[in-house]
Amino acid sequence: MKNADQHFVPQFYLRRFSSDAASVGTFIPPNRFIERASIKGQAQRRYMYGRGPELEKLLGQLEGQWSALLRFIDEQETLPPVMSNGHRDLLFFIALQRGRTTSAATDHEEALSLMEDFKQRAYAEIGKTPPRQPEPSHDQHVLRSLQIHLSAWPYLLDLQPLVLVNDSAEAFIASDAPVSFHNDALFDLKHGGATAYSSPGLVVFLPISPARAVLLFDRNMYSARLRANQLVIHPSLSDVSSLNALTAANATRVLYYSPGQPHEEILAAYTLAKRVRALQRNVTFETIVKERGGQRRVLALSPSCAQLSMKLSFLRALPKRVKKMWGILARRPFPRHPELTCSLEAYEEANGDKSDSKLILALRENYPDLHSRLSEGGRAFLGPVALSRIPGIRKDILKAFAG
Repeated sequence: MKNADQHFVPQFYLRRFSSDAASVGTFIPPNRFIERASIKGQAQRRYMYGRGPELEKLLGQLEGQWSALLRFIDEQETLPPVMSNGHRDLLFFIALQRGRTTSAATDHEEALSLMEDFKQRAYAEIGKTPPRQPEPSHDQHVLRSLQIHLSAWPYLLDLQPLVLVNDSAEAFIASDAPVSFHNDALFDLKHGGATAYSSPGLVVFLPISPARAVLLFDRNMYSARLRANQLVIHPSLSDVSSLNALTAANATRVLYYSPGQPHEEILAAYTLAKRVRALQRNVTFETIVKERGGQRRVLALSPSCAQLSMKLSFLRALPKRVKKMWGILARRPFPRHPELTCSLEAYEEANGDKSDSKLILALRENYPDLHSRLSEGGRAFLGPVALSRIPGIRKDILKAFAG
């Protein structure tokens, strides 16, 4: 059937690591290198999004604008202005790409299993048996993962974006799960998770070519070494090696590189990644919440974090703020901006009609279950008065949400 093999990493993205627009260097651990593997056959799965072709076709239509955006960042060595259409498109692409991979589907499947175990134990304590839900198929896990990530992308709005211009001797590599969420300040947090969309200290990394990458970071937890307010960083060789190890640690299975890159560099990244890769995909934290008339048990769940201290030369964690956040997170999960609650629809309403509205419309029409939670909370987001009380909240975010 046509459209049976559906990509979870766009071909335009892999072409950015190709020298001929048709093939890319491929490393399949532990030791298999394919110097020129066909891009068409990479990062795909049969019926990844189900047997209907609508979603992949729509993603393919939108990939044209995302391709142009990454090309602009690469060639101009700059980023779109914060809160511009380009900035929104970049964050939307990052969240969507993170949510559409096979590893994201596996994360969702494991999360459902953990929640089911939690529910079974909770019901057992009161002598009851909970109803069993039917086991979702793989494509349903993918669609529900997309649902979660599409709902969460506005939480990246407060992160400071940087473009990394790599002129070191080692090139950036990519993977079959190219977006990495990391937390250099709190990576060894034992509970509560450190790489949720709203986690304090979050760092987001996306290589967009062998010589360029995008990095987002929490400005309340880190300071960056910038010159004259330019959002461009030239990472050192050590920085690039650490970031490649992060890419390898977050990969599902396959690493991609530009043909001709020394295999020793890819093997070094993979070797370090094996040591720091999280053993479990999700971190859980159970707590008791007191309420009027009683209490309830709550399960907090978030993706695990690679146990990697990157020690980037251009990004420094702020010790006093890290210590303070450790004290808070030792007691309970805590978001970067606890008052900042918004949804995709609320953001679109505040910013007018956007090009990705076609995607939301198609999801609503063709995948009603997937779209259902996108409208939860709908227009119920806090106004500029509440937002202004958040320490460090940027005025451009206030202005957008005041619209």
